[in-house]
Amino acid sequence: IKYYIVSFLIGAITFFMFLSYSGVAGGKYNFLEGDGIEAVANLKECVRSVLNGDSIFYSWGISLGMESIANYVTGSVIFSITGPLFIIFNKVDFSILVIISLSIKAGLASLFFFIFSTHIYKVKNWIALFFGITYSMCGFQVYFNTIIYEWADAIFLLPLVLLFVHNLVKNRKFILLILIYSYLFLNTYYMSK
Repeated sequence: IKYYIVSFLIGAITFFMFLSYSGVAGGKYNFLEGDGIEAVANLKECVRSVLNGDSIFYSWGISLGMESIANYVTGSVIFSITGPLFIIFNKVDFSILVIISLSIKAGLASLFFFIFSTHIYKVKNWIALFFGITYSMCGFQVYFNTIIYEWADAIFLLPLVLLFVHNLVKNRKFILLILIYSYLFLNTYYMSK
């Protein structure tokens, strides 16, 4: 248990230190686009559209008919693991929430890769901690180069998906795999745009 906690904390703190060193956490730079930054506006738009009688599967009012209300809301709000932060703390500065959200996701990426490497490759705990932190930092470097916030969820979910695929082949258990695939698909649906 202590290795799981240490893996999460080191990944989150290391990424937060990276953000501080680069000037993002200190206020020198801000995210123009971030994880869940339009969460409150999306939910209000969805409620307004439904109350006006619009269909949740097609709406001319959102992106001139190119997106539906359901897809508009789900990407950054409902299916993101840190999406509720943006709804609960909607009066807090969004850049602070984005930093906290991304640090949590970096910690989760480190933790899940630690779990993956200890279960699949039978790596010892301290070496697995190193691999988890390395995976987390490399993955979030990709995130910063693309600035597509759905990548943040895909990065920390990838080790879980690989672990479930391995367990499916080995133990013929597929319900959890279907759930994690569904979550990954719904959360990263617009990653290719």
